[in-house]
Amino acid sequence: MKDMKQLINKWGESMLFSLLMALCLTWTFTACSDDKDNEYISDTQLSILEDNRTSLSYLLKNSTFGTAPGTFPEASKEILNNAIAELDQLITKVKGGEMFDEATFEATIAKVNQAIDEFKNSKYYNLSPEAQKFISDLMAKADELREMIANEALWGNHQGQYPVEGKATLESAAEDLESLA
Repeated sequence: MKDMKQLINKWGESMLFSLLMALCLTWTFTACSDDKDNEYISDTQLSILEDNRTSLSYLLKNSTFGTAPGTFPEASKEILNNAIAELDQLITKVKGGEMFDEATFEATIAKVNQAIDEFKNSKYYNLSPEAQKFISDLMAKADELREMIANEALWGNHQGQYPVEGKATLESAAEDLESLA
């Protein structure tokens, strides 16, 4: 009987020791969970940013550009390119270990969604031939202004030349014409 009690006590002690070891290991791993949570958040931000970049790139590569109905104007490529460039900068920062607070991150995603909406809203719809001609004329005038700006011989302080300060005004006018088209 005495041997049986000793056997039960030893078995109980070993079970207690095993239980304590299991608890210690559990506490050790849960104490490290903060690091994993931060890494998970970073990976989530990174994957969301990369997914948005993929969407923008898809739109840029698979959209038809031109002046015909159902196409996007050439100028709308800039909308997507700017959004992609901004996302590339943020992706680089996240890969470098920088974390964004929730408000900054949500603002970034909102800007991407606004860029997508702006791009989609720039699509030409069933335009009449007169409207298409008008758009074509606007684009031709914008190109003419840009050629004039690029011709350095037209700009200067001599008789028959335009003042250099006027270049900015013409550039703005060309941009306005393209945005109307």
